[in-house]
Amino acid sequence: MAFSAVMFFPVRTDAEHTNDDEPPYVETNDATNINTASATLNGFANGQGLSTRVWFEYGLDRDMDNTTSRKSLGSGASDFSAPILKLKTNAVYYFRAVARNNEGTAYGNTLSFRTSPYYQPSNVNYGGVTQVLTAITEPATQISEYSAQLNSLTLTSMNSPANVWFEWGTTAGLGNRTVAMPIGTYPSIRHVHGLTGLSPGVTYYFRAVAEDSSWRNNGSILSFMTARIPQVINIPKTPAVIEKTVEPEPEEDIKEKEEDKKEDPTPSASLLPANVVEVGFLPQTLLEWIFLIVLIFILILSGKHAFRKSKQKN
Repeated sequence: MAFSAVMFFPVRTDAEHTNDDEPPYVETNDATNINTASATLNGFANGQGLSTRVWFEYGLDRDMDNTTSRKSLGSGASDFSAPILKLKTNAVYYFRAVARNNEGTAYGNTLSFRTSPYYQPSNVNYGGVTQVLTAITEPATQISEYSAQLNSLTLTSMNSPANVWFEWGTTAGLGNRTVAMPIGTYPSIRHVHGLTGLSPGVTYYFRAVAEDSSWRNNGSILSFMTARIPQVINIPKTPAVIEKTVEPEPEEDIKEKEEDKKEDPTPSASLLPANVVEVGFLPQTLLEWIFLIVLIFILILSGKHAFRKSKQKN
């Protein structure tokens, strides 16, 4: 069992507040039909026997910069109301009733109300199935360094054409939106949008939005991260340093070598080939030996040919 709020209203006779030469009497009553983006303002006025016009002033502060359309109340006493649309979600609005006739302008007390923080659409039964306008945000796909594809599913009540779009940004506050796309009155439809010009390695937030002539529904906020650009790390080559430890010769060996030099001061013939080989005069491979022999043979033939020419000249 659920109970609504207890409300009250004044009851007056037509004889009250009907003195001539007096401004109209007006009261501000509580707002009704409050939701996320609209509400109905209510009031009571008595024209004091003169033709009277009534309206409401409202706004987000007590200055109440907005007004509803003015309408004629006649010369008697009557309740009146006016709907206001395109309000902010979960916001406090101030309002008051106003009445005017030839004797002056009267203002009611200033009241306030807060719009609903959640989407509360009316359900529509279609073919035995209850449907409402709902935007469902689905995960992003085809994510690369500079682009991504946003996806959503929209369920409509099929009684009013709807538009869908995405809101996105680098924070949960979003701040950007794509172009609204009309989807007609299809019961369900998928909507995709490709985002380009993104930055690599950055987290982006987004949500789907659907709106018809009466309601707007925001989907859940999801996120994705663009791919990072692979980095190539160049490792400089460091030359290797090879250390070799040379052990000193024993003193006995050094003395023996010095004595040998004193006894035989001429260099040994066996050392000459080794020295020649070490400095690179003799070939080291078979191919080098063959090349050396051919070269010697060519030199010999050239010498003989030169000798014969010189002999012929002589």
